[in-house]
Amino acid sequence: RADRAPAVRMLPTVLPTVLPAEQLPPPTMPGPRIPLGLGELDLQPVWHDFGTKPHLTIVGDSGSGKTAALRLIIRSIVAACSPEQAQILLVDPRRGLIDVVPEAYRRGVAVSAPAAEDQVAELTGELRRRVPGSDISPARLRKRDWWSGPEMFVVVDDYDLLLGHASGPFGAMIELIPQASDIGFHMVMARAAAGSSRTTMEPVTRRLQESNTPELALSMPPNEMPLLNGQRGKQLPPGRAVLVTRRGGVGLQIGWTEEPA
Repeated sequence: RADRAPAVRMLPTVLPTVLPAEQLPPPTMPGPRIPLGLGELDLQPVWHDFGTKPHLTIVGDSGSGKTAALRLIIRSIVAACSPEQAQILLVDPRRGLIDVVPEAYRRGVAVSAPAAEDQVAELTGELRRRVPGSDISPARLRKRDWWSGPEMFVVVDDYDLLLGHASGPFGAMIELIPQASDIGFHMVMARAAAGSSRTTMEPVTRRLQESNTPELALSMPPNEMPLLNGQRGKQLPPGRAVLVTRRGGVGLQIGWTEEPA
């Protein structure tokens, strides 16, 4: 009689519905390289390396875990980097993340589109001075030795609430998105799944997609606009997501950190 194949454990009995971030390995440098959660297939950490993939987009329905994912990412940046290594410009219309960013790491905080536009314009001017000129050799590009200073993270929650006009308050940064790895610039943007067809047509979101920015897709209707590589979203429990890259998608449970007291 043939041996029976071992029973396959189904996902809900394998991945926890809440995964404390303390159960994940610590973030590392350079990068920073941060653990987003545990993969559903091998239960191994799923990483995002800001050194090789400078930006990250988060999309999902209300209550799916977008703000919690940003909270994990912010705390991972702070754990991996000193204030001299990383600064965060936080744009947070609902003010749910302000206390997550320690004061020493705050490049700025904006809770409205006009305030964000002013701070983005100032930061953009600084980042433009880092753009390599034609005299910078490929060897120096790899070393990034023509400028010094911290990695600059622009972290945006509820991006869709800020779109009062074509490119919202972030239009000045569009030209810098493809050059991000050379100039130490990172955009981490969370947006609602509802109305994705409108959001994905605006210039900043479109430029991020054109730059093959990974997308952390939480629960969302499959009939919304397709994700990177034409993949479709799906209905998922809160905190469950698919990390979509140009190579495909990896299901995971996102690490959970407590809200500020």
